[in-house]
Amino acid sequence: MTVDEPSLTITYATESDAGLYACFAINEIGKGRSDTAVVTVKGGVPSVITDVRNYTVLYGQTVILACSIDAYPPIIDVHWKRNLSDIVTVISSGSVGLRGINQTHPSLILDIATSPDSGTYVCIATNNAGTRQSEEITLVVYGGIPTVSSNQTSYSIRYGYSVILHCEISAEPHLTNVYWERLVENKKSIVYSGESGTSGVTLNNPSLIINFATLRDEGYYNCFGRNVAGTGNGPQIHLTVTGDQPTVTVGSSLYVSVAGSEITLECIVSSNHETILVYWEKNINGAMTTINANALGTNGISTAAPSLTFKSTDISDSGIFTCFAVNELGKPIVAVDPFNETVEYGRRITLSCHVIASPKLTHVYWQKSTNDTITSISNGLPGVLGVTVDHPSLTIEYVTREDIGIYTCIAKNALGIGRSNETVNINLIAGIPTVIVDKLNYTAHDGNSVQLMCTVRSNPQHNNVFWEKKNNDTTTTILSGMISIRGVTVENPSLTIDYVNMGTAGEYRCFATNEIGTSGSQAIDLVGKFYVILFNRL
Repeated sequence: MTVDEPSLTITYATESDAGLYACFAINEIGKGRSDTAVVTVKGGVPSVITDVRNYTVLYGQTVILACSIDAYPPIIDVHWKRNLSDIVTVISSGSVGLRGINQTHPSLILDIATSPDSGTYVCIATNNAGTRQSEEITLVVYGGIPTVSSNQTSYSIRYGYSVILHCEISAEPHLTNVYWERLVENKKSIVYSGESGTSGVTLNNPSLIINFATLRDEGYYNCFGRNVAGTGNGPQIHLTVTGDQPTVTVGSSLYVSVAGSEITLECIVSSNHETILVYWEKNINGAMTTINANALGTNGISTAAPSLTFKSTDISDSGIFTCFAVNELGKPIVAVDPFNETVEYGRRITLSCHVIASPKLTHVYWQKSTNDTITSISNGLPGVLGVTVDHPSLTIEYVTREDIGIYTCIAKNALGIGRSNETVNINLIAGIPTVIVDKLNYTAHDGNSVQLMCTVRSNPQHNNVFWEKKNNDTTTTILSGMISIRGVTVENPSLTIDYVNMGTAGEYRCFATNEIGTSGSQAIDLVGKFYVILFNRL
């Protein structure tokens, strides 16, 4: 703006440039003034709007922090800032796991919300007029890695008994996996659901059940739960197993004796339970002989003095000798996987049984209790598999109503009988047939056929179908194959009457029978329409 160029040029108009303008010029005579010019500036710093100020989402969900921008001139940049514990992070377009944050879609989209995403956010937009940010938005992401706890961190269980290592898991989002870590003799291993000798370790029952504890189970355990947020673990649990089979050692692996002299084969027994039996075995070229207390020409072989003394050796005494000791745990230890099982009729089912025994097993069988009646189940019975010394579990190939009951696994050895402390309860899904008719009233014309529809639903499968007709207090049974009728079979239970006459009318019911019993349908009324011809007598 000069004397030669008096016009006013505003290079970059802003809101502050709006107003009334007048041009003035001064010479020697005086000052002149132009008419007033009105200048209006449209647009300005962007308007940044966030309608929702608080968001609460579950860990792992997608969340959209909505932001709308009204701007003229158009925006040239948009970004967000997050404040978490006074640490401010700038969030721009292209950040991993995020979408939006551009001129077209300024909202911030978190595809998978996690705990670190919690905080306060502002949306910031810039145009040539300046920069403005939204009001604060608060995002709370709840849930996370599972919380694992136990009501007990130390267990002491007697050898051969079952023990439940308690575990509770609280998880949001929901659990996807449960397992345990076991540290025994400085060796770490993983215990998943279904591992032999255990049960539990499932999403619904994360506790670890050791069906029969031995010294090999003694150690430290941790319960783990996993979801999409990560893996959490509970406190370390220490398991102590008390009692075990005796420890037996001999004084020397080689003894030499002169014929006729006395010799003692030393045996040392250590047991934290009372020793109730000691015996020796002699092996000559694979032929085994048992030497018990008071055997001719010997001393010892007792719980107090387990060593074997020959009073006067003979060449026939040469051989390989082994000392055995048995304590009160020598009776078989028997455990089953306890459960209440509801089985469909005809299905196959296996009842698991686990046995620890020394001396070795001599016999295994099961007992079933039903209404105070006890039945023994042994190998070789029809429809039964297993139930042997090598495979004590019981498999029922085809479950019927006769198999309903409470089952106990029993094992024998030379020292006695062991019974499972827990039991298995079998229930059966079965019942008498359900017999359904689609109509309760039929009308048929004389000489025509009629089909009375019947449907049977049965578990177990029905094996017989028949109908009954009632008329004037007389009941007649209708079977497949009778003259002038069709159907009345297992495959087609409906009744078709080929030729309707006056004797056909009456009340009909459809019946079906299976192994459980017999049931019938509702009554069907069959009404016949008949023609009467009258003759005039001439």
